[in-house]
Amino acid sequence: MEAMVGAVLHGGEDWQELQELYLGLLEHEDRQVRILAATCLGQLARVYGQLDEDRVVPELRRVKATDALSDIAVFLHPRRGR
Repeated sequence: MEAMVGAVLHGGEDWQELQELYLGLLEHEDRQVRILAATCLGQLARVYGQLDEDRVVPELRRVKATDALSDIAVFLHPRRGR
């Protein structure tokens, strides 16, 4: 699981590849992996300043990942919170 977090922080330039990895891990059998995958999606927004929101946001809503959704709102749409 440390590798999941490390990939967000030090994964290079390909945020889209990481996004696909974490979206897939939202279906993992281990609940802790699913939770961390959602967290990592929120952190992609923080680190890279972009995500495919049309794909990510519905999946995070489906799994009720409110913290990750908040991260996306804060880091991709900071003016909406004002």
